[in-house]
Amino acid sequence: MKYAPWILISLRAILPAVIWAIAHFNLSGWIAALCIFIAALSDVYDGKIARKLNISTPLLRRTDSIVDIFFLVSTITIFCMYHDTFTAAIFGAILLMLIMSVSGHIIALIRFRRSAAVHSKLLKVYAVFVYVGFFFAWISGDLSPWIFIALIMGVIAESERHWILIKSKTEPIDIAGIQNINKG
Repeated sequence: MKYAPWILISLRAILPAVIWAIAHFNLSGWIAALCIFIAALSDVYDGKIARKLNISTPLLRRTDSIVDIFFLVSTITIFCMYHDTFTAAIFGAILLMLIMSVSGHIIALIRFRRSAAVHSKLLKVYAVFVYVGFFFAWISGDLSPWIFIALIMGVIAESERHWILIKSKTEPIDIAGIQNINKG
């Protein structure tokens, strides 16, 4: 049971390959949507289980954050590769989110010599919109309005994460928001 959080994080890291196979072999979008749903559940429960078992560590939280980004970027890329919704606007938004995510990790590496697991409330809301958006996108075959809301939420959440990383005196892990810097 103590490996459950690591199994859930690993599952989320493997699911993009499953989603790619579903898209590549032109299987039902419902199956891909189910993978998104499973990823969302694994994202919610990995931390809850780790805290309940008292095995939550900075390494586990950092790994969770990195896998979240990997899942997000992979899923967006796969969706755009296999659907005719890939436009300059979408590419620009995806590129902006990727740059913001990577630059946040670079800031953490420079400031704290490791990746940080901020996990702010805004980042969690952003994740919900991404999961919901891609759930419906895979079902419909088109980018839903949720994706664009998620991208706007992503810019706000990533901006807050950057600010937290810049202003924190110690490595920020599981900070609820900018107002909570160095409180926990």
